[in-house]
Amino acid sequence: MDMLELKIYTKKQIHDVLMKLHRFFCFVVPNNNFVQKCEHLRLEVAFRSVQCDNLTTKIYGMKEFKEFIDAVNFKVEWLQAMGDVNNNVANVTNNFNRVNNSIAIREYDQSLLANYFCENQVLSEVLAEDTHEDMIKRSIDILKFLAEQAQLQQKDIDLLWRHALRGSRSFADVTYRVLYDLVNVIPWTLIEHVLTKINDIPLNTYDRLVLTLITEISQRCLNRAKFAHDVPKSVAEHHYGLMFLWRAMQDERTKDEEHIPLATSEIQLEAMNRLVSCLQIDAGLSYQFKKKKRVIRSINAYHLVHICLYAHIYNFIFIFIFIFMCLHDMRMKHTEKITKIYAWIICGAVVQSQIHCGSADVMSGAIGNNVTHISDSTEEKQETETPQLLQRHSTRNEIVGILVRQHRILDFDSPPEQAPSTTEKTANAAPRALVPPPVLHLRKLDNFKARFDFLRFLLQNSHLQLKRQQLEDLWKIVIGDKLDEKHENLSLICKSEHNHFFRWLKEICPTNNKNNNNSMSQAMTVDDAVHLFQTRLSLMPRKTMTSDSLECLHRYFELVHSVSIANAQSTGQIFQIPALSQAIDVMWEIAIEADEDRVAESCGVFVTAFYMKPIPGNDNTPLFNTNALNIFGESFVNDLTRLIQNAGNSANISSNTSNAITSFNDQKTDTNKTAPPIDKWQARHEFVEKCMGYLQQHGMSESPVRYLNRNNNNNNNNNMKALRQIRNSRT
Repeated sequence: MDMLELKIYTKKQIHDVLMKLHRFFCFVVPNNNFVQKCEHLRLEVAFRSVQCDNLTTKIYGMKEFKEFIDAVNFKVEWLQAMGDVNNNVANVTNNFNRVNNSIAIREYDQSLLANYFCENQVLSEVLAEDTHEDMIKRSIDILKFLAEQAQLQQKDIDLLWRHALRGSRSFADVTYRVLYDLVNVIPWTLIEHVLTKINDIPLNTYDRLVLTLITEISQRCLNRAKFAHDVPKSVAEHHYGLMFLWRAMQDERTKDEEHIPLATSEIQLEAMNRLVSCLQIDAGLSYQFKKKKRVIRSINAYHLVHICLYAHIYNFIFIFIFIFMCLHDMRMKHTEKITKIYAWIICGAVVQSQIHCGSADVMSGAIGNNVTHISDSTEEKQETETPQLLQRHSTRNEIVGILVRQHRILDFDSPPEQAPSTTEKTANAAPRALVPPPVLHLRKLDNFKARFDFLRFLLQNSHLQLKRQQLEDLWKIVIGDKLDEKHENLSLICKSEHNHFFRWLKEICPTNNKNNNNSMSQAMTVDDAVHLFQTRLSLMPRKTMTSDSLECLHRYFELVHSVSIANAQSTGQIFQIPALSQAIDVMWEIAIEADEDRVAESCGVFVTAFYMKPIPGNDNTPLFNTNALNIFGESFVNDLTRLIQNAGNSANISSNTSNAITSFNDQKTDTNKTAPPIDKWQARHEFVEKCMGYLQQHGMSESPVRYLNRNNNNNNNNNMKALRQIRNSRT
């Protein structure tokens, strides 16, 4: 019967005839050969349907193939499940033949069906050059089945890939979806072939579809690589697809692949965000789950290995109880993660992992083998260790290390001898055609933020650290040798970049806590952070300070204070007042000279709170038995006197404020050198008095912010009362 004769019958008629023949030879006249011929005939009908020109008939054939695949898979699962119970394969097969009456599958199995697909080249018809999108979408069933039977070949991937090159976004979308759905079942050799195909895509043709394909394949490969030991070297060299995202971040106008440009396109920004997302997934947790990760990090790996070696059956009971407790406390999203961790423990993989990395990283899910520390003295050693690294599956820290070594992400562009002004930067920027300048400025700002967000993620989620020279280069690139004294010389885009940079510096500021369990890596050393404060942050112009730069300055100011106390504790020496003198002067100068009243008041609150902190005393005073107010009282009086003198005439200063000043210093302050009153300081006169009032009551427990807000409310109430009295007198 050829296709012309088959067309005169409906699909239902053909299906009913085949089912009746199958049941006849199964039960009425049992004959296994005829049963197999009936099943083979049904496959032939489905294959002839796929070869038709009618799309509806083609889809019918694909549904028949899918039903066949589901049937043979169900047969294997049923036989295995019942065979484990009865231990009699013959009886189990007979039972299956009796219960399986709904589907005409009895003699065919997975191997016969896979051989039929290969011998008849079914995929060549399904994925023909002019096939429909729906056929490509339905081909995933046959592709997965052949991959599970280890009969999927590179030519089948080529048949699928050519539809992504047809020039249609819809065809490319369907093809890419089928491809990254196959990654979980195809062998590493075929994944290597897929990565080779992606490598042939021109960089200037990358779009969101290509980035989605790369992201999905990379995420699946990273999950598989955590438990695989046969990863090909070429797959590891591509970093499981992350290399393509890195390439997409490069500037398409230059061949230089060593730097990420500050002004990039939307595709480059998307690639950067997707690379960060892949690294987050490989780390096992996103930012909001870092606290949960510490629970797993705190487990002592040595004791767990000891249990697995000597406790025999009791260790399994303990492990399953602990898994249940973790699942009860943590989200269900981490079920697979925790189960895999304990599977490693049972298999003894912890012992091997402890050779390569710390036990904390083993239990955290990050699995940071061969953590890379960037230093000038170890560059040659890292180059020799690269082949060994690529032989094993790369983890997150290894990928970060490779990116740093091969692409030198931390080697920023060399700063110019003289930093250009912001107006020159804006004038020299070459806008693209048909793109208005405001849009270009917004793109530049977004990509500027994305670059530093990406670098922040690398610093916080690996053991990489910025060197002192790299911090200097970053400062010169973003800020320049010196900030402009006037806001008029700073463009809005430049101000936004500066504010984001100061927020970034604040977030990567290290801590001086010796009890830190290293759950968060230090982006720089404490000494380098203090050096950055002394050489850069403390020398910034006081007038151009903003809220973001002030918060960054205050964060490093707190670090300097903690370092000074830690040194006094460790050495037992007397606390040295000059260690904080420069920092305190800087903060008071900002409160005095800043143009914005909000910045000045915030800085005053910061310093006022500092005076209430416990601090080491002198020879006769034990550590932490006094506060900064008793030590820095004289400089405090002088600085506040300058504040009050700048706030208005000395005649307007209330007697309470003068008494407060003289209470800290018996000597009379020289009020003859009063600066001429300036209107912009008038608004700070009340603020200075509030600071003095708070410090007079330094024994109180509430914060200065609450105290100042309370005084603001009292002043408002007093003003309202005064207004009512005036109105009543007028009436």
